Amino acid sequence: MGGGLIDVGDLLTVLGNLIDNAIDAAATGSSHPWVEVELAASGSDLLVRVSDSGLGVDDADREAIFIDGWSTKESRSGARRGLGLALLRQIVQRRGGFVEVSKQEGAVFTVLLPGCLRRAAEVPV
Repeated sequence: MGGGLIDVGDLLTVLGNLIDNAIDAAATGSSHPWVEVELAASGSDLLVRVSDSGLGVDDADREAIFIDGWSTKESRSGARRGLGLALLRQIVQRRGGFVEVSKQEGAVFTVLLPGCLRRAAEVPV
């Protein structure tokens, strides 16, 4: 039997925000949009990588994107914007992990979530 997640909520927040942003970026930045999600486990650590075909993140904005309230998207409904990546960074810092942003064809977000997984021996039967 395999392992399991220790905190599903944290992983859903991280993945949900990265995938949502990647879909938006790919849809506006490419004539052939794509989003790629990679998950890799090592012991109890989880590596998440989300890439897209959008325009990428400018070097000057690589820290600003994690500030609560910062967004490139306009709010059409008056809803609050710029919360997702701020929450992601809080989760990563609380867990002692890291988040990196790079630009290849589009944006590439790499997140390490230490201790996010239970090993198979720790999962109750």
